[in-house]
Amino acid sequence: MLIHRHLLTLIATAIAMVLPLEAEEVELQGPPLVLTSAWLIDGTGAPPVESAWVRIEGEHIAAVGRGTPPSTPGAQVIDLEGQTILPGLIDMHVNVWDLPQARWMLKLLLAGGVTSAVDSGNYLDHLTAIRRWVEEQEPTPRLYISGVMFAGNAGEMRFFRQGDRLAAVLGENLAFGVDLLNVHNWVSSQALRQIVRFGEVHDLPVMGHVPLSMTSLAAIGAGLRIVVHASTLRVGEVLDDPKLVARYPIDLRYPLRWGYWAHFDLQAAAVVRTLAAWEERIDRFFFMPTLAALEGIARNYDPEVVEEETLQQLVSPVWREAWRRAPLPQWGSGLTEEQIFEAKEAVAGMVAFAGIAHAGGVRVLAGSDTGGAPPWVVPGDSLHRELELLVEAGLSPVEAIRCATGAAAEALGAPDRGTIAPGKLADLVVVRGNVAGNISAIREIEQVMLRGRLYERARLLEEAAEWAAAPQSPPGG
Repeated sequence: MLIHRHLLTLIATAIAMVLPLEAEEVELQGPPLVLTSAWLIDGTGAPPVESAWVRIEGEHIAAVGRGTPPSTPGAQVIDLEGQTILPGLIDMHVNVWDLPQARWMLKLLLAGGVTSAVDSGNYLDHLTAIRRWVEEQEPTPRLYISGVMFAGNAGEMRFFRQGDRLAAVLGENLAFGVDLLNVHNWVSSQALRQIVRFGEVHDLPVMGHVPLSMTSLAAIGAGLRIVVHASTLRVGEVLDDPKLVARYPIDLRYPLRWGYWAHFDLQAAAVVRTLAAWEERIDRFFFMPTLAALEGIARNYDPEVVEEETLQQLVSPVWREAWRRAPLPQWGSGLTEEQIFEAKEAVAGMVAFAGIAHAGGVRVLAGSDTGGAPPWVVPGDSLHRELELLVEAGLSPVEAIRCATGAAAEALGAPDRGTIAPGKLADLVVVRGNVAGNISAIREIEQVMLRGRLYERARLLEEAAEWAAAPQSPPGG
């Protein structure tokens, strides 16, 4: 009860700090709405537009322009001077797990401007309950699902293999109505090819880790459409020194296995070779580095880590307790000082790699991995951090925004969202400040529009906190 009162106090503070466009939610079932005088980042990667306007009719964008908008009889006009309009963000990697977790996660994601999200693997019974709840709720992000994740047994080092069992799980996913397919570390190369063939027949893109059975280049060649986590590249794709390569075998526990990134060298022959091969295939795949999640794991090696951000206080108390107990045994107990150093320094290497991959034309996506085991990865807030890290990697703020909007919609095959243009869904985010000049301004969300309806961020935070206070399991549990 004390925790719940503490959450409500934080919510009251958040409400007082938020400056809403209107005192109440704006109903848009009748007259059009015109947003004017804002900076506009349209999600295509084009330069930002100053003094832009957007007209919304029903659930869709009707027109976009610059300067004084044409008169629209009966329209409600809202002046957004000093603010930025963005497409609704798409988090390409979330883990909603069961219904109690999904309820508050989805609300908190929406409060962070995430109007679409991809669940990266789950049990079908969990997804059935979540699907029913979402159908009854307004508002929640559009949830793309990948159903049962394909993974072998890490403890026994056993790969998921091709054959009848794999065919049966593929059939279950198809019957459930998944949007894409997802693979994890322990998948054989033959199994990946069987999954890809099935996906091609049924128009289901395949995303996931680079399986430990192959290199990223081989996985892309086999048809892996979305490469997830920079940390899943093979050691030899980044390092030249055979002695260093030998220090990171596939049976090394995670995340020690990606400690090799602490030795990242931009000029290494392996890096040059890998990126050259990637650039020859840039039309065949997308790359989702999930830098914020990897940073969250590394952060947990710091014994001085504290809960500093208000949003961390808004997640489930069960989650916060699990984070405080970490590092989890499978990730970090009993590490040497050198291993702890490598875990922290590895993130900088992966950030640098993501930047040069983007500079070479590789299509980069933004995904947070929130809701899984990585600690300190707050729904919504972690996607903002991912965009900040992409800018640290060398992307411009506009390019980083595209990773979570237009590029993400392209990867999902979802032409109705991701950019601001006539005919697109009116999923928008209104942010205080000029995001094109400062990516961190994206944290200053004032309003979120979902299918043509505006919602106050403070209201969404309040709903998220109410659901988070309910009994539930630890993250990923």
